[in-house]
Amino acid sequence: MKKIATVIGVGVSGAGAARLLSERGWEVRVTEGADTPQIRRAAQAIAGLKRLKFEIGAHTRNFVEGSDLVVTSPGVKSNAPPIIWAGELNIPVIDEIELGYRFC
Repeated sequence: MKKIATVIGVGVSGAGAARLLSERGWEVRVTEGADTPQIRRAAQAIAGLKRLKFEIGAHTRNFVEGSDLVVTSPGVKSNAPPIIWAGELNIPVIDEIELGYRFC
């Protein structure tokens, strides 16, 4: 059974979460609301991961739908649209610390 995770944020911890999940065979979707040169460089750094999709510059509900898990990065507010959508869709939301703990 394919597992799908949506990671909110492509900073250092978001990239690490995406890398961990990809290495464990998950399909990973990374959603980032900002679109800056720094964000583009961070996305490029993990672009070679298997089973990885990106959306940069906006969050869309469509990107969250069908996920088995949503992982938040530090600084993502609890009222961020992807978190609200995950709640409406009954998708568990955890932070990257808990994600790391689950794989220890």
